[in-house]
Amino acid sequence: MTNPDVESLFGEMSAIPVTFLVDRSGRVRRKFVGLVDEETLEKAIQPLL
Repeated sequence: MTNPDVESLFGEMSAIPVTFLVDRSGRVRRKFVGLVDEETLEKAIQPLL
């Protein structure tokens, strides 16, 4: 069961783990469902820096 406040901010979470990439403004820019490797995360983060 998920917290309704979290779900309203980030969307439905149907699996664990879930990783959210949040920008400096607090907006969710990406959502990764399941395991995500370091290389994939780095590629997603770089354009936001």
